[in-house]
Amino acid sequence: MPPSSRIQPAENHQLPLGYNGGMSFSYTLLLLPLLVLFAGVPFLLTLRNSAVTESPWFWGYLFGMFALVALSFAGPKFAARQAQLEQQFQGRERALQIRSGEERSDELSTPEDGIITLWPLYAGLSTVTAIAWGVFWWTRKRSLAEKRSL
Repeated sequence: MPPSSRIQPAENHQLPLGYNGGMSFSYTLLLLPLLVLFAGVPFLLTLRNSAVTESPWFWGYLFGMFALVALSFAGPKFAARQAQLEQQFQGRERALQIRSGEERSDELSTPEDGIITLWPLYAGLSTVTAIAWGVFWWTRKRSLAEKRSL
């Protein structure tokens, strides 16, 4: 096969190596203190009363908060890696389109505008964490009211 008839690989787009690959830096700065605050509230409650840690809802809330914090830190790396995988897939698709004589139809993925994102994980973890906190607060409030009435 002559070298001129070979399909050239898609352009090698360098992905930024910064922290803000998946979400804007200002959004991260606003999100992390809020997550740390809500993760710290149960620890303050444990200092006041050790019975708090006996609730499975407390641990569900605590693990959910730390999972959200971990997801916030891992999100940009995931977005950059996912964009790279999507670009490779789109490059193979473009090569097949060029072979068949079609026009290229779409833009390559970027970390900010990918096909697969982490929002379902954020939504699921946020929902589970909010439910765990709500049930924990409700059961805690109810048990304290029962202790006062005795």
